Amino acid sequence: MMIGHVQQIDIEQLRLLLRRGWTRRINAIHLHHTWRPSQSHWAGAATMHAIDRFHGDVLGWQAAPAHLYLGPDGSIWTARNLDCPPASVAGHNGDLQDGPMAVALVGDFDHGRDTLCGKQEAVLHQVLAEICTGFLLGAETIRFPSEMISGRSSPGSGLNAELLRSKIRGRLQAQDAPAGRSPSSHARAYASHFGMPQDGTGWIPMQNAEPPNDLRQASYAWTGGATGGRDAREGFTPGDMEVFRRHVVNLQGGHLSSGGWYQTSEHDLDRLIADLDAWALTVGATPRIALIAHGGLVDEPVGLSMCLRDYQWWLGNGVYPVFFVWETGFIEVLLQGSRRELALQRREFFTDPFLEATLGPTIGRPTWDGIKASAFMASLPAGATGQAGGAALMAHKLVRWIRHFKDRQHKQVEVHAIGHSAGAIFHCHLLTLLAQLHAEAVNDQAAAPAIKTVNLLAPAARIDLFKATLLDQVGKSIGELSMFTMYQHEELRDDVIGLYRKSLLYFVRNACETPPYATPILGLEESIRADPHLNEFFGISGNARQAEVIWSPSVQISGRSASRAYAHGDFDNDAPTMNSVIRRILRLNDTDAIPVPHLGDGEREIKRASAMNIASLAPKPVSSELAGRGGRALCIGIDSYSTQPLSGCVADARASAVALEEWGFTVELLLDRDATRAAILARIAALLDSAGSGDMVVIQYAGHGTQFPNPDEPDGYNEVLVPYDYNNGEFILDDEVGSLLDQYRDRNLELVLFTDCCHCGTITRAAFDRQQPQRDRNSRYMKVPDNLMQAFLAKYTNADQIVGGRAIRKISRRGIGTVSGWELHYAACNDQQSAYEHGGRGDFTVELVKALAAARQRPSSYAELAATIARAFSGNALQSPGLNDPALKSGKLLFRHGVAQGGASMMKGGIAFPENGLLANPDDGNMAPVVTALRELSRRLDRLDEKIDRL
Repeated sequence: MMIGHVQQIDIEQLRLLLRRGWTRRINAIHLHHTWRPSQSHWAGAATMHAIDRFHGDVLGWQAAPAHLYLGPDGSIWTARNLDCPPASVAGHNGDLQDGPMAVALVGDFDHGRDTLCGKQEAVLHQVLAEICTGFLLGAETIRFPSEMISGRSSPGSGLNAELLRSKIRGRLQAQDAPAGRSPSSHARAYASHFGMPQDGTGWIPMQNAEPPNDLRQASYAWTGGATGGRDAREGFTPGDMEVFRRHVVNLQGGHLSSGGWYQTSEHDLDRLIADLDAWALTVGATPRIALIAHGGLVDEPVGLSMCLRDYQWWLGNGVYPVFFVWETGFIEVLLQGSRRELALQRREFFTDPFLEATLGPTIGRPTWDGIKASAFMASLPAGATGQAGGAALMAHKLVRWIRHFKDRQHKQVEVHAIGHSAGAIFHCHLLTLLAQLHAEAVNDQAAAPAIKTVNLLAPAARIDLFKATLLDQVGKSIGELSMFTMYQHEELRDDVIGLYRKSLLYFVRNACETPPYATPILGLEESIRADPHLNEFFGISGNARQAEVIWSPSVQISGRSASRAYAHGDFDNDAPTMNSVIRRILRLNDTDAIPVPHLGDGEREIKRASAMNIASLAPKPVSSELAGRGGRALCIGIDSYSTQPLSGCVADARASAVALEEWGFTVELLLDRDATRAAILARIAALLDSAGSGDMVVIQYAGHGTQFPNPDEPDGYNEVLVPYDYNNGEFILDDEVGSLLDQYRDRNLELVLFTDCCHCGTITRAAFDRQQPQRDRNSRYMKVPDNLMQAFLAKYTNADQIVGGRAIRKISRRGIGTVSGWELHYAACNDQQSAYEHGGRGDFTVELVKALAAARQRPSSYAELAATIARAFSGNALQSPGLNDPALKSGKLLFRHGVAQGGASMMKGGIAFPENGLLANPDDGNMAPVVTALRELSRRLDRLDEKIDRL
């Protein structure tokens, strides 16, 4: 299994690998542990993919640091060319001539954490013995990094180096095998297995490189765990309290907190300023301070834990962080208030309007009003009671210190602000106060804190509050303002505690603000685009912008404008987002090295690793020939079905749009709730109406498919697309689409369809398949209740005729095609299969996008594109994509006029089949799918009951 630079091998393949003629002489073995991911994070290939992508995309390395990785399940994974040195221990990595081979155990083997046992221990002993045998090494050459550099624990304080060497020594003495081989001049073709230079050239020197998670092992966890895996509610250590004293302003009700997990007094603020002063004396020309306000999804211990998680990252980048922990706890209040309702009813019976109408007035609005009041009072100067807000006290002390520091050191201190979610509300008030203090300082002819950058992450502030406070200060007391927030379709895919089926920002707007549903929220794309002033402010309308908005997930995965957050709570621990923030603070460009890159939330990245694939590549230039073709495309993706929601269709539509834009197409997107029956048919008609003679037209669809019974059809069914509003009895028959397309048959258009959906009639994942799919794969088939089908037929009398089999021709279908069409139709599977998705993407679309990118490198025909996709599914009995070409156009050059040289059609009777032939027919007597469906239903109900019990 090859994933990027990573491939799973067995022990026999390892022996073959070790006996290749490597030019680099191996003289030692360095044993590491990954620390993060730990054994509990292990998800096989997904984990290895995440490790590979992290080191490549976040750190910019060519590969993961170790040559081999050993999984908790006993699996062996190659990750680095043996002719290249590892990133193991600074000063001990060797070079391209000789040096160690690095082996990493996936897990955290410090005392009290993971245990090395079973299959993982057995494969470790076997692999170490094979390496020693293959490279004529003794057991004494097995080295722990903790033996080479003090302060390192890798491969874990729970492992004993001498005991391990003793076991390997005994194994070497017991085995009756040749001692090994000397490096020779044998062919090194195996190196190409990794997609790397075979001679090691082109590699960054790694003599001083080390795994970053080990460098900051006790302070900065790749998993994003609040305190390195420890539950914050177990209590904080004296060392933690010392960190809080230097970096935390703890607030309660807007005032300095005198209770809870950590208390802050005015004396503590003075001590914090003193620590800040001592730190500023040690830095370079520009001391930088970050004022950080967390969001409304956390309570006090989690807010404190965020400080422990991130403070060293900030310090490592030359920025002194001050965390305002202000005890919002919004989600906890929601949980407490909704527990009884959860216990009474199951989740599927709740709707978003029901939750908005019930939880909004009773819990949401009072809680949210309290959060906003706390944010306001925190920056309120002393009033009639003489008690100033805690943030106001800190602001005044900070201003005085900055003025005195400049007088003493002749250095200007920079102040930067980061606010996540409700933290944006907090900063609307705090930064307004700082702006006032800045103006007063200027009047006094003294230096004042210029707020150099403001970075708002998924801001939950009302737009009118933002306009009244920060907007007019940009370019004055605020140097630059940037906002990172999600695309609308991602907001609609998010959820709140698994109950509310949209992001927190939608719940705030629809249930917590006054008036509900009508209050524009700064972090919502639809609110921004509906406001002409903000369109101009952010440059969305094409004018020169005053501030920048970065939409997530962005196409780019690194640089100043990257964000890969897929949920409202992700932003403050999303590596691309936080690395973009630090680039803006440090004034680095897209390619400058970050002193300490943010490592993100590894557990989240493992789950989403597969989603970060070809769609994240930067667009490439398109030839003028293609750009001038007048190509038009419509990409449709639906995830947010009210039942049986999917997770990869919107991502498929966006990835397809990027791929088609690279070909020069003008692409429109129709996503989620916008993709209703009426909208889909209208947009297809408008797309075809707008196309001129000779134009290319592409329609891509990713979503659910289903079937309506029709005894007059050859297979007994009509194929049906499932739009967003299907619950209202709205569906689209393939006959309807075919008839619509036929109205444009004589327009001299070239029409290509890509459909990543399925029509096989089963509620299980593999009812028609001889082999069960992998557990992490979802089928894009929806079983439609009879009442919805009848509702559809009652609305559309023509549809009743269609279902009766007396109408119009069908959209081109694989295996049936009784009426000839004029389009080319690439389908994700045949009519007896399911189209699958996993890792946040559809399997077919992933390969389609790759094939389209490859086809741009050389002239390719439609048939060659189909063959490339089919090869990716070779041997896959679950899904066999193919091309239907009733008009016999498959020999033509892809998205061009003319025919490819030597491009023979792969069509058989107008149908293109994969190279491995037809799939086996379904076993109609197989009852396994029914059993599987019942078990799956039981499992889901049990899991729901467990979730309710935990609440």
